[in-house]
Amino acid sequence: KTMLRFHTGNVQTLRSTNENTLAAKIKEFFAQHYCPPRMRLVTFGAPSLEWQLEQAQATFGKIPRQGQGCGEAVPSFQGVVPYPSSSLQQLLRMQGLTP
Repeated sequence: KTMLRFHTGNVQTLRSTNENTLAAKIKEFFAQHYCPPRMRLVTFGAPSLEWQLEQAQATFGKIPRQGQGCGEAVPSFQGVVPYPSSSLQQLLRMQGLTP
């Protein structure tokens, strides 16, 4: 039944016990990077919001925190200005090198 969790590869690649298999790499990535507080879940549908929340908590709430940096604070980019006003509203004329 664990084979139903993966949607890539084939039975041979998923059942192999070699440490370089797809299944091993997926598990390694999960162990290193999975961090529930950093994840977002979107649900939609006819069931009530309360039911959807209960299902999400029952499904994902049991998975423990793990991974590198999971205990660290999530970086905030609230004060970062990606495009300062001095570089906006400017006309640039560019000419290619070949005709």
